[in-house]
Amino acid sequence: MLHYRGIVSPSADRSVFLGILAAIGGVSIVLQIEEPSQLILSFLFLFLLQLIGWIDWHTGYILDQLTFGGSILIVGIQLIFNPSMVPIHLAVSASLYLFLYAVAKGTNRLGLGDAKLVAMCALIMEWQDILCALWLSSISGLLYVGILVIQKKMISRSYSLPFGPHLAIGFFLSYLFGENIACLFSLDLFYQLY
Repeated sequence: MLHYRGIVSPSADRSVFLGILAAIGGVSIVLQIEEPSQLILSFLFLFLLQLIGWIDWHTGYILDQLTFGGSILIVGIQLIFNPSMVPIHLAVSASLYLFLYAVAKGTNRLGLGDAKLVAMCALIMEWQDILCALWLSSISGLLYVGILVIQKKMISRSYSLPFGPHLAIGFFLSYLFGENIACLFSLDLFYQLY
């Protein structure tokens, strides 16, 4: 796909980091999800997020073939196992895409690939988990930028940050642990501690 679009293929990533992330994600899915249909959907979601994040990290592109193809697969699986939720997920996904498209065109700080990735993820998640995912993605991106600034690798504000990997991390963590993360920041927990 990269070669077809004229994008130079990245060199082989010899690090084991991606394999470790896949293993941790797979084990987390198996421990969190018991229903076979959700298990299939979760593994597909993990695969898509890792592939999209890896390609964006190395090339700066989020390929439409992956976001559109992933969206079609997610909707297809949802239609088979949970058809009543599909219209709601489609409405949330379309609304998010239109909003992020306007932000991307108006500010020139967000890529359209990022908007498509968020729209794809919205097809599988509740709106509360989407907000949590965007929050986690922002924190991940901010930490990365902070590391770059400390290492003096980011000199100017015109640095183009590939945000796809941060979105992938945020959405996957929110997909699996969104309720637990929300519970950490709820007022009920605050009052229980004091």
